[in-house]
Amino acid sequence: MRRAGVLAIVTVTLGYASVAQGRGVNQLAHFSLVRALTHGTAVVDPYHWQTKDLSWYHGHYYSTKAPGLAFLSVGPYYALERSGLLGVASDATGATKTAVALWVLGLVGAVLPTGALLFLMRGVGNVLEPGFGAIAAVTAGLCTLLFPFATLYFDHALSATLGFAAFALLWRAGGRLARVGVAGLLAGLAVVAEYPLALVAGALGLYVLTQHDRVRRAAVYAVGVLLGVLPLLAYDWWAFGSPFHLSYADAIVQPGRTGHDLLGANVQGLFGVSTPQRGVAQQLLFGEIGLVTVTPVVVVGAAGLVLLWRRGWRREAALAALICCAFVVYNAGYATPFGGGTPGPRFLVPLLPFLALGFGPAYRAWPWETLGVALLSGLVMLGVTATDPVRATSWAWFERVRDGSFAGGGVWPRVPLAAFAVAGAALALRATPLRRPRVEDMVAALLSLGAAVAIAFAAPRLVGTNPKLLALIFVLLVSAVALWHVRSRLRAPPEPSP
Repeated sequence: MRRAGVLAIVTVTLGYASVAQGRGVNQLAHFSLVRALTHGTAVVDPYHWQTKDLSWYHGHYYSTKAPGLAFLSVGPYYALERSGLLGVASDATGATKTAVALWVLGLVGAVLPTGALLFLMRGVGNVLEPGFGAIAAVTAGLCTLLFPFATLYFDHALSATLGFAAFALLWRAGGRLARVGVAGLLAGLAVVAEYPLALVAGALGLYVLTQHDRVRRAAVYAVGVLLGVLPLLAYDWWAFGSPFHLSYADAIVQPGRTGHDLLGANVQGLFGVSTPQRGVAQQLLFGEIGLVTVTPVVVVGAAGLVLLWRRGWRREAALAALICCAFVVYNAGYATPFGGGTPGPRFLVPLLPFLALGFGPAYRAWPWETLGVALLSGLVMLGVTATDPVRATSWAWFERVRDGSFAGGGVWPRVPLAAFAVAGAALALRATPLRRPRVEDMVAALLSLGAAVAIAFAAPRLVGTNPKLLALIFVLLVSAVALWHVRSRLRAPPEPSP
């Protein structure tokens, strides 16, 4: 079983690597900074026409992105470009140098970090719920927004991995202060990769305060965080002349002929974040591409956190809930909550590993109901990933699957992705101690699947017009599945004594 769990994660990671996604504004903004850094500057003037995610400062263009992903990628890109291998790969494949570079840098900055994240989740999950770590990790890797963003050269995969790695190290630190310091370092580096990960760093600081020897541990953790963010401060000082001038300052709202006709994209509130709006939060969760709408398995993860609390892991369950709520609240106050071309609320990706702590308890308590919603979530995420996620701003990706066009290359280039995903899911199931399903179990899976489909259809139509009716429908559907589960448990034959 242990070997099957490891193979499941390796297989899923190979699936991520099998996809060469198209380029987009966000990816090219990161790539422009990588190319600038290879020439010893942060100025992206030669590449500004390729992306809109720019800022204008003292007569030059800069990428608005946090520099962490570029720091990780600049070495591999420099080696590829200066050695001539980039040109050789371009000639051999017929793809442009930019397309080849984005795929290779995606391996470094998204695929490998997500694979590492799944292994971390498996390790933590097997302690929280023995035997269920692999299926919890694979569910997160195939049935949430981690799936499409593991194949894109965005910073979400890297930042989510660093944030969760900081938690995993703190969780295992025991009395070793050195591990607490390294956890702080990782939390600081997560901020370098994506600024809002400061929420995770702060939440982990509170987590440290709930442990023994809190004063010394908190001091060591704080020093680690400070060391982790030093690369960001040094970069800002080098690029902008001040360690506190973030790249989001002076962002361009509307490029003109000169590229900087209208500035101030993030002047509202704190770098674009102001008072959270309840309606925006509802859209983030239940809109057309809301988190619950496209990946209903997150509801099961949230319910699993309640089980985690009841089983004694109270600090961990509270930490996960705090991080989830903090990201939804912050995102509900952001000027562009969905972040442009995206298959879902991408700024919520860093909360997903913490929400996934509830998957293991959910699989043990409600195995077939969880599989039902995981199946729908996985199919949606597979379809989104196979049809270019940056174009999945609505459910139009379904039409690209139905007509066989996918991302423009037809079905065959996406066969390896589907094969690896199915194989990874099968291996995860083999690694999990699930009993053979009974008729009641199959009905439970179908009920949960039907409830998820009903929410996917009803939520976008009601969230902006009648949220109270949506809440009532949601509660009724969840209650129906729960009642069937209770009925099945009462009618089940007693398990044999060991």
